Amino acid sequence: MNEKAEAIKKRYRYRRLILTGKIGLSRHAAVKFIGADTAYHLYARATPQHLAGKKSA
Repeated sequence: MNEKAEAIKKRYRYRRLILTGKIGLSRHAAVKFIGADTAYHLYARATPQHLAGKKSA
């Protein structure tokens, strides 16, 4: 696989992990992976515990 395809594949994997909540990132870092609009909606509904990387009960 060429380098460009490999980079796209990795970005897609990280995007899925961010959207499913398995990776916690700052809003600024998440914007780079999932885009500004998606990050806004994802972080607007998150509780402070989610933003700190802790799972709520």
